[in-house]
Amino acid sequence: MEQTALYKKIPPSRFDLLAERQQFAPKILARLRRVLVDGDQVSDVAEAERVSAEAIRKQVRTFLAGTQTQDLYLTETQFNDLVQRYGEAFRPLSAQNVGRAKRVLVEREQIQSVADDAKIDSTTLAKVIRKLRSFAVPGGWRQVTVVLPDDLADQVEKMEQDARHRAGLN
Repeated sequence: MEQTALYKKIPPSRFDLLAERQQFAPKILARLRRVLVDGDQVSDVAEAERVSAEAIRKQVRTFLAGTQTQDLYLTETQFNDLVQRYGEAFRPLSAQNVGRAKRVLVEREQIQSVADDAKIDSTTLAKVIRKLRSFAVPGGWRQVTVVLPDDLADQVEKMEQDARHRAGLN
């Protein structure tokens, strides 16, 4: 039996506040809204959306926690820069793999879901994503997501730019 009581009835205003603070793809937000606001069963949403219930549960936990610690996600600009740098360093990715990687790294879709849509093995796509993620973050670096006042956020962004410049990553 599902523990839906943990997922039910977040007021829509609270959901919207949490959604603003995170960068989930619209499709995932709609799925989360069904579970967290409307109170739909995870298994029903999973079946309707053709994704695993476990993937939805992980998205719910991540959404409610407000952080994403294991995965590196990028803005569209960062992604385009990464694909170009990766292509220059190794060999260019196919247009299909760029599109699939973008869905995972920018739009935050699950690897399995993207692989299923493309009718390819998820392991193959996971390797592409792993290569891009490892290339995006240099060794000894890590991505940290924080919420700060504007003046402190400006300082942190400046620190990142300075560190990238010193490391020759700009």
